[in-house]
Amino acid sequence: LATSSWVDRYITGTDMLIATWFFMVSVTPLLVFGIYMICDMPSFWLGYGYVATCLAFYAVTSVWLVGCMPESMVANGGQGSTYFVDHVLLPLWRHCACCCRGDDPEAREAMLRSYVANDMLAGMWLFTVGSFVAVPAGIYMVCAYPTWSVAYIELVMIITFALGMALLTYTSYPENMTSTLVWDTLCCLPGNASKEQPAAGGGGSDGGGEPQP
Repeated sequence: LATSSWVDRYITGTDMLIATWFFMVSVTPLLVFGIYMICDMPSFWLGYGYVATCLAFYAVTSVWLVGCMPESMVANGGQGSTYFVDHVLLPLWRHCACCCRGDDPEAREAMLRSYVANDMLAGMWLFTVGSFVAVPAGIYMVCAYPTWSVAYIELVMIITFALGMALLTYTSYPENMTSTLVWDTLCCLPGNASKEQPAAGGGGSDGGGEPQP
């Protein structure tokens, strides 16, 4: 990493980093459209809403982006960087813990670190929470402007994005990376654990074969 160029370190170091850059740039057309709406209809709030949404998207993606950089991924013995966790999330968590009488602050901090162990996971959690918070805004748009087809499109987009982010965050933990919970639930199939069948011809007094010593 010490000999890598700044392009490798911050833009093209890994496929995950490149994918995150594409993810961040993807909302830029919406930002341009929001600015156009502000210039064309300065008294209409929707353009300002689009710009604010894009800026919030950029801010959250930046946390994810930092976590995807090569030097961040190898930090802390390969556990990933914790810049955002240490300097933003934990101070806020400790402040909230001070308001909770009778709770063990160390236990609460350990619980937070067990769920948000690095900046990449922090970015995913921010996206997940933010996208679910945006669902009521999508519902409001449909109710306030029932004749706007774009309002329905935005609502579907927000809901599917929220569900996708929740599943992506869930499967980012090592114990859940091979999970098929959603598909099994939709198809009424048994989960992963019940898919592990004993080897054919295994012994046992109730297996139909010869007892094993």
